[in-house]
Amino acid sequence: HSVFSVSTASVDMSLRSLFILHPIGPARIAFDILTLIALCFDLLTVPVVVAWDLPTSLGWQRANLCIAVLWTLDVVLSMRTSFYNDKGIVEQSSIAITKRYFSRAFPIDGPLVAVDWFVVATMSNIGYRWARAVGALRVLKIVRILRIV
Repeated sequence: HSVFSVSTASVDMSLRSLFILHPIGPARIAFDILTLIALCFDLLTVPVVVAWDLPTSLGWQRANLCIAVLWTLDVVLSMRTSFYNDKGIVEQSSIAITKRYFSRAFPIDGPLVAVDWFVVATMSNIGYRWARAVGALRVLKIVRILRIV
C-alpha cells in the first residue's frame, strides 16, 4: 500500500457525511431563517387572501412557487440533517435520520407540501383561497424552528 491509498469504504462514508447537515450548523440555521421568513409571509398573507378573496396575480403565483420550492427543499434537507439522540450524541446515520424524519415530521410536512403544490398547480381563486387556508397550518413548523433558538 502507498501512503496515498484510501479504502473505498472510507471514501464512501466521507462522501455520505458531506451531505449530512449538523442540526445547529450554519447552513441549517441559515435555511431555517429562510423558512421562518416564508412562514411569516404565510401568516401575514393567508388571512388577507381568505378574508377578501383576492384574485391571483403573477406576483402571487411567483411567491407561491417560491414557497412550494422552499418547503420541498426543506423536506429534502430535513432528511439530511443529523439530530441529537437520547444520549445527547449527534446521530449522523442516513438511515436513522430518514426513519426519524418519516416518523416525526413527514406526517405534517408531506400534506403541507402537497397543498403548496396544489396551490401552484391550480391557482384558481376558490382552490387558491382554501388551499392557502389549509397551508396556514404551517404554523406547526414554528415548533421546530423555535427548538433551534
